[in-house]
Amino acid sequence: MLPTANTAVRTGHLPAAVEHRPPTPCHAAVAVAVLPLLRCRCHARQILSSSLEIPRKLFVTPAEIRMFRAATNFVLLPSAVVASTPIGCANRQAQRPGRVPRQHRPTAGIRWAVAWLMSAVVGAGLSGCGNFSAAGKNAEGVRMFQQARYEEALRLFQQARYDDPSNADAHYNIAATLHEMAMRSQRLEDSQQAEQAYRMCLDRNPNHREAYRGLAVLLARQGRTDEAFALLQRWVEQQPTSADARIELARLCDETGRKPAAENLVLQALSIEPNNARALTALGKLREEAADLAAKIGAPDIEAQAQAVLSELTGPSAAHAEAPPEPQ
Repeated sequence: MLPTANTAVRTGHLPAAVEHRPPTPCHAAVAVAVLPLLRCRCHARQILSSSLEIPRKLFVTPAEIRMFRAATNFVLLPSAVVASTPIGCANRQAQRPGRVPRQHRPTAGIRWAVAWLMSAVVGAGLSGCGNFSAAGKNAEGVRMFQQARYEEALRLFQQARYDDPSNADAHYNIAATLHEMAMRSQRLEDSQQAEQAYRMCLDRNPNHREAYRGLAVLLARQGRTDEAFALLQRWVEQQPTSADARIELARLCDETGRKPAAENLVLQALSIEPNNARALTALGKLREEAADLAAKIGAPDIEAQAQAVLSELTGPSAAHAEAPPEPQ
């Protein structure tokens, strides 16, 4: 899914790839091939380090893999390293730029083993590889979106959806990007595609808060307010214990001028989750707006009325004794 403001990426570093000699394209290819197997928790480290006689320093633990993913947005090895020299090249011509020195080229046995491993990965690690690729493209798409490069972001999000069609967040990110593009260009086609992507997201995750919110806003801005209310009302009915559903419906009521209904929905959300920060913030906002409105139209101050009644019942001293201290 697209983040509202930012995405934090932890920093990390790759350990040295090979202990006694510089890494070669063969090593890079092996590392790339092994990643899906590590993801599937296979014993690639023990099998390869014993059969291929590659230094064990090349392989890392699953914990290090997770650190590398966070640090590099899933790009563990630069693509140029893998593609600089074809694996198995046995040309004996003079040294050329980008050519691997002879003493660092893999032997025929290792080349055959690497080729076999790459083909095995297609079957053994395919299920995890798609999610791995989709997450990387999604992260890059978020970066493009934050830079207002919406066409590039949309293309990356579409590629992420192709790699992982069941991921609701991939559909949401497409919808949010098309929604932003529609607001800027006023193109009906973008709005229609955004609505379709929102609904596809909700088909995969019926409780996707951001998708409900985005679709309701899209419908309301097209003058389809009744459809927006019906959408959020169905969510409330389908999720009777969801505070988020009531908060989003309250926001729509607030934005369309239905303040009492909005406050009532926020109070319902707080009855479900008394410490919900979004509901508490919304309630404070609604009551502050109500107080400002009362002051503008000259309505009597409710607090002043309460103090007057308390003074009549218990005396002025008691009324002031119960008053909270003034902020400094």
